[in-house]
Amino acid sequence: MPHITQNRPNSHAPSASPANPTNSACSANQANQALKPPLLVAEISANHNQNLALALKTIESAKRAGADFVKLQTYTPDSLTIDSSAPYFRIDSGTAWDGQTLYELYKQAYTPFEWHEELFAHARAMGIGIFSSPFCARGVELLERLECPMYKIASFEITDIALISLVASTHKPIIISTGIATCELILDALEACERAGNSDITLLHCVSEYPAKLEEANILAMPNLARYGTKYGLSDHTIGVSDGDRGCADLCAILAASLGASMIEKHFIISRSLSGVDSHFSMEEAEFATMANRVRAVSVAMGGSLAKQDFANKGNDFANTTNNTKAKNNPKVHTINQDEIKHYKPKSPFARSLFVCEDIAKGEVLDTQNIRSIRPSDGLPPRYLPKILGAKATRDLKRGEPLKIGDFE
Repeated sequence: MPHITQNRPNSHAPSASPANPTNSACSANQANQALKPPLLVAEISANHNQNLALALKTIESAKRAGADFVKLQTYTPDSLTIDSSAPYFRIDSGTAWDGQTLYELYKQAYTPFEWHEELFAHARAMGIGIFSSPFCARGVELLERLECPMYKIASFEITDIALISLVASTHKPIIISTGIATCELILDALEACERAGNSDITLLHCVSEYPAKLEEANILAMPNLARYGTKYGLSDHTIGVSDGDRGCADLCAILAASLGASMIEKHFIISRSLSGVDSHFSMEEAEFATMANRVRAVSVAMGGSLAKQDFANKGNDFANTTNNTKAKNNPKVHTINQDEIKHYKPKSPFARSLFVCEDIAKGEVLDTQNIRSIRPSDGLPPRYLPKILGAKATRDLKRGEPLKIGDFE
C-alpha cells in the first residue's frame, strides 16, 4: 500500500487550548505512564494459517515469549468487503498482497468465529490474557459472550464511528490504533466513546505499512497522543534494518517504552517459515522474548515500578477534548463537500468507505442493505452513513460502485 506518513510530530496533537489538554498535562501524563512497564501484546492476526491447532500452539508460544496478552481479529470476509473482482477491490499498491482481491486476502486471513471459544479458553488456561479487534456488530456480540476484557479498534476502522460507538457501549477499555488517522478522525472516535460514556481509551501510534520502515517510524510523535487526555502506546510493524537484518526489530518498542508507552503490540508467529499473509512482518518467539526483556529493563533503568498499568481504571478524562468539533460532527447531506470530506478520508485502500452493495435503481431509497461501510476507501467516509439513509438515488447505481456526492438527494 502507499506509504502512510500522517504520524509526523504534532500531526495527531491539537494545540493546547481550553478545549484540549495543556502541554503540562501532557507532560504529567507521560511521566506517570513511564513509571510502569508497558503491556506487551502478541498479535496473532492471520498467523494461524487457517489451522486451529497452530493457533493454539501460537498462544502457548506467546506465553513463553513473555507476552501479557494475545490478540485476535474477529471478522469474516463478508463483514469487511464484498466478493468482487472490480478494480476498486483489487490490491495493487506495492504490498506483499498485490494481485489478490480484498475478499481473497481476508478469506485467507480471518479467524473463524467457531474457533474463538476454544482460543479464549486455552489462553485463560495458559495464564495469558486475550482480547480481540472486532470489525462488525456480530463480532462484538460474540466477544461479549466470551467476556472479552477489552477491545481494540484497528487503524483502518477508525473511520467506522458506528463500530466504535458499539464497542464503547460495552464500557470496557478500548485501544484505538491511529495509523491512518487525521486529527479530525481521532477526535471523531473519541467523541463517539464520550457519547457512550466510555473514557478508558488508549491511543496507539502506528505506521500502517507492512512492514514499516525504521525511517518512517516517527516514535517521537507517540507521546503527543497524550494531549488527547488518553493513555498512549505503540503498534509496531518495523522488522529492523531490513528483512535480512532483524537485529533492530525491537528498537521502536524499546524507544516507546522509554517514552512512556502503556502498551506495545507486535505481530507474532511461531516461525516465519510457515509463511502466510502476515508472516513477513511478524516476530518469532525468541525475538519477542528478547524484546520483552529489553522493554521491561527500560522500566527498571528509569526507576519505574514493575506494577502493571490498571486497564480497569476508568480515570481518564477527555470530556473537553472534542468540544470544538461537536458542531461539525453532525453533518447534513446538503453540506457535504470535498473540502470537508478530505479531513475524514484517509488515503489507504484498506480503510472503509460507503459502497453500493446491491443494485439500486434511480429513485430507490438508500438503506443499510444496499449501502454499507466496507473496504476499500474510494467512497464517502462512513461518518456520513446515518445522514444519507433515506435519501434517493439520483441515477442507477451498480453493486461494487463507491458512493459519491451527487449519487443521492
